[in-house]
Amino acid sequence: MASRAALPLLAAILPLTLGLRAANQGGRFIDQDRLRADSATSMQSQGWTVREIRRPVFGALLEGRRGDCRILLHFASPEGATAQRFANLSRPYGPIVYHRGKDSSAALPQKAGLMGWHLQRYAAAFGIAVPTAPVIAIASPAQCAETTPDLSNVRQHLRRL
Repeated sequence: MASRAALPLLAAILPLTLGLRAANQGGRFIDQDRLRADSATSMQSQGWTVREIRRPVFGALLEGRRGDCRILLHFASPEGATAQRFANLSRPYGPIVYHRGKDSSAALPQKAGLMGWHLQRYAAAFGIAVPTAPVIAIASPAQCAETTPDLSNVRQHLRRL
C-alpha cells in the first residue's frame, strides 16, 4: 500500500529531476563575445568611443571615452569571482558601480545575477532562450558618474561550448 501512495509523488518528482539534470548538460555559458559587441554598439550609439582591452584573467574589457570621461567596463561574473581583481585593475579609472538592467549599486547584485543565469540555463535545457540583464561593472571618475552609458537594454545570451 505504501508503494502505491509513493507512485504519484514519484510521477511528480521524476520530470522535475530530469529537467534539472538536463539543465546542467551541454556546457551552456554566457556568450561574452555577443555581450561585448552589443554593449560596444550601444555605447557607440550614445557617442562613446570604445576599444577592447585584453587581459588574461578577464578576457576582454571595454574602455569607453567621451569628452573628458574615460571608463572601464567589465561583465562581472554573477558569483563575484572577478570582483576583487577588477577593483584592483580599475583603480586608475575610479570607483565601481554595478549595473543590472535599470538598477545600479556600489555592491555586486549577486542574488539577481545568479538567479538570472540559472533561469537561462534551466530554460535552455528545454530549448527556450531567455535573455537576461547582465551584471555590468563600470569604473569611472566621480565627475563622469552622471554620463556613464545606459546599457539597461543590453541582454546576455547563452552559447554552447
